[in-house]
This record gives sequence, structure tokens and C-alpha cells, in this order.
Amino acid sequence: MTLDQLRIFVAVAGLEHVTQGARHLNLTQSATSAAIAALEARYATKLFDRVWRRIVLTQAGRLFLTEAKAVLGRASAAEKVLTDLAGLTRGSNRCQLLAAARSVFEAARCSLGPLRPPLSDT
Repeated sequence: MTLDQLRIFVAVAGLEHVTQGARHLNLTQSATSAAIAALEARYATKLFDRVWRRIVLTQAGRLFLTEAKAVLGRASAAEKVLTDLAGLTRGSNRCQLLAAARSVFEAARCSLGPLRPPLSDT
């Protein structure tokens, strides 16, 4: 089971239509159908009942939908943590650079003795 399969399942379940789910995800209808079929075959569980051109979640599909949304939510949260950490690393480097520049400025300022300009925190 992949996150892509879960995303496809959630989109199709929400729209109750394979083709519309595929369009929503910018996928082909055949790729979307194959992802759903792979999930159903792998776990030997029918997730949808096909009714004419529409699909309806089975009881198993409804239970799985809750879990699939939870997994995707956790994956999104994990991605945000990594994105935030990447930003923190860049921000930390920036802060270190500013601290080093301030130290150099402070050293130069101190060497001026009584002529040194005041240092502002703004």
C-alpha cells in the first residue's frame, strides 16, 4: 500500500466516481482504476460496489476511508515537520551569520574607544 494509492482511494471515495477522481488527481482513469483494483486484490477486500456508472463504498470501504484519511493526515504532518526543520536549518544558519557579523562589528566598534558609535538592537 502506497500513499498514492491512499490518495487515489480517498479522492474516488469522496467523489463516488472513478473518472472524476482521476481528473481531480490529474491521472488517467485506467491508472486510477488500477490503483483501486490493486488495493482490493492485495487485501482481498471489496472497497466499492459498482452501480451503473457510479460507485458506492462498501462497509469495509467506509472503515478503510477513515483510516486512509488518518494516514494521509499523519503523512502531511510528517512532511510539514521536515519542511519546517529545513526552514529552521536555513534560519539557524542565517542567525549564525548575523551573530558572527554582529561580533565582528562589536569588535571593530570597541577598537574605536571613546569614538565608537552606540550599538542598537533594532
